[in-house]
Amino acid sequence: MIRTLLPVCLLLVAAQVRTRAPKPPVPAAVDGDIAVFFAPDGGCLDAIAWQIQGARKSIDVQAFLLSTKRIAEPLIAAHRRGVAVRVVFDREQAEQKISLDEKLAEAGIPVFYDAPAQGKAHDKVMIIDGATVITGSFNFTLAAEENNAENMLVIRERPAIAAAYQRHFADRLAAARAGGK
Repeated sequence: MIRTLLPVCLLLVAAQVRTRAPKPPVPAAVDGDIAVFFAPDGGCLDAIAWQIQGARKSIDVQAFLLSTKRIAEPLIAAHRRGVAVRVVFDREQAEQKISLDEKLAEAGIPVFYDAPAQGKAHDKVMIIDGATVITGSFNFTLAAEENNAENMLVIRERPAIAAAYQRHFADRLAAARAGGK
């Protein structure tokens, strides 16, 4: 029996290792429940993937542009494991061929398109389990990670801040259109 179970256990462990987000990067600074990351090459994408992997209930995303599989694939994996994922895109930016809005929608994730009366839906925010907020100038793109000077905060266990971002998400979601661009 042990000889039969050992290979199965090894396969399960190997599968878990392959799907696990990368080890969280070392932030530029940490103050209590707030971690600061910078780009280029400051580990922003790894920090985002790590937070997504830890989600248990919900992930609400506001994306000016989301064009990297390093975020899209963890979001899809979270959705498949039962996490409620919703994404609000800037409608104009979602028209770009590099936008992964359609990939997320095809995976069953509710996708919405925001087009404010003035300006753009320029938010770059994730709210995870109503308790963790990821925000900053960091666009959800590979170019932001590798080429741009960007900043990003991961704010955990600050209920008033998370609630404010959740209200803002709800307001933008109410103004957005579901489905097609």
